[in-house]
Amino acid sequence: MINKDGQKPQEMIAHFWKTLDLRKKTTLVAITMSTLPVLLIGSVSYYFANRSITQRITEEQAAQTFDMSDKVKRSLEERYVDIKQMANLSIFADPRLRKIATPEEKDRTLQQIMEASEGLYNWTLDKKQLLA
Repeated sequence: MINKDGQKPQEMIAHFWKTLDLRKKTTLVAITMSTLPVLLIGSVSYYFANRSITQRITEEQAAQTFDMSDKVKRSLEERYVDIKQMANLSIFADPRLRKIATPEEKDRTLQQIMEASEGLYNWTLDKKQLLA
């Protein structure tokens, strides 16, 4: 790259350096020598701290994800067992008993299941749909 005077950047820097007196050169060198280590140490410290924090956050998120996945899995397994047990109740599984049982008896059975579950199941469907 060449500037408007036809000089290369290296030539411009060399010319600038030659025009400075000893006092300015000493000041520039002192400033450079004192700031470079600070910048270097700060940059390296930032890099390693950032990497460490990122790794810790990633590990924590992975642990939380595993915990949540495990809780959901256990909950679904428990609900599946509950569904199988409800489906096997004679009042619902035996066609003869299902026809004989009154809606009140079926409702009472469902109420007992709800009470035993301590609020786990909140039945929002119309009772007529459940008892049909």
